[in-house]
Amino acid sequence: MEFFFTLLAGIPFPAPPTLAGWFVWVCLLAVAAYALYHWRAYQPVWKKREWGLFVVFLILIPATTLFIGLRIFSASARPMPNVPADAPGSALMIFSAIPWLLGGGLLGPFGAAGLGALCGVAARYVGYLFSFYDH
Repeated sequence: MEFFFTLLAGIPFPAPPTLAGWFVWVCLLAVAAYALYHWRAYQPVWKKREWGLFVVFLILIPATTLFIGLRIFSASARPMPNVPADAPGSALMIFSAIPWLLGGGLLGPFGAAGLGALCGVAARYVGYLFSFYDH
């Protein structure tokens, strides 16, 4: 394990999803939609304060999702087929859950779900966009 500062400096390594991966993803999306439907009574009415918090959390998403993390790798693991031998290990971004966890407590389930989705998109795709500009 080693600390690293940003996801923007590394090489992108997109692992294409398998059929089983897509199935699990769709099942998790269905569970989240079902939970949001049943938790709609817990959603507070958003006023100026809640919209302000939502904007602050949106601003925090890139800072917490793309910076300060741990690179987890195993020296004894063999590389997978069609993968470079020196491919980077998995990244664990230490502060990436802070905006959507705070959003869950302060903004309700819909705010937390939206912030969580944006955190996932930022972690998955923003690093790839910046790496393409390097070449």
